[in-house]
Amino acid sequence: MSIKFDDIKVFCDFDGTVTLQDVGNELFKDVEDFEILNKLFIEEKLTIYEYWHKLCSKLPEGTSTEMIREQSRKFEIDPYFNSFVEFCQQNKIKLYIVSDGYDIYINEILGINNIKLPICSNKLLDKGTHLEPEFTYASESCNCYSANCKRNFVLNQSDENTLKIYIGDGYSDFCGAAHCDIIFAKKYLATYCNENSLPHYNFKSFFDVKRILEKKLNDNQFKKRNRATVDSNNAFKYE
Repeated sequence: MSIKFDDIKVFCDFDGTVTLQDVGNELFKDVEDFEILNKLFIEEKLTIYEYWHKLCSKLPEGTSTEMIREQSRKFEIDPYFNSFVEFCQQNKIKLYIVSDGYDIYINEILGINNIKLPICSNKLLDKGTHLEPEFTYASESCNCYSANCKRNFVLNQSDENTLKIYIGDGYSDFCGAAHCDIIFAKKYLATYCNENSLPHYNFKSFFDVKRILEKKLNDNQFKKRNRATVDSNNAFKYE
């Protein structure tokens, strides 16, 4: 049964979802042993924390946060994302960025596009001689390919009356998306949803996302997903 929700929240991935490219991968792809470390991580021979610490340790000496900011300015966002942000604001829908990337380039890219949103992400700290990752939202109980536990953030920002919407494309989105009522997915997340029988909407751009949500909002077609409700209620039971 469809009901009217006063509390609608959207949790949106950043790299490859808001941006047209995976910014983190692009910034680190020329680092020594990137391909080797990435392969070891995918094969679960490195934890996500080990992966990022090793990558950061291999950055050229003298790499600074300002250099990361400067390099990040060349990355473009989805041409319809600004319109989607406005749609959420106009309809009092809370929009969060949930990313396994780093605050330093997320803030920079959003800033040059005149977008200000609450962000849940990892941090990249400048230690003078090197950059060091900090995983503010890490959780030992999170089994996803993510240093930032998106699932916990989704659940901590929601209650039983919240309609939770997730938008993403990658491995780090699996857990967060699985606990949401409506899922917009592409690439790896879409494959995961198909393999795990998670109902979702495929999307190419935020034009698709806005169009679908606008119709659901106008026609009052929002409803909770039972499996997401059960999983959310049981999320911390055995931890």
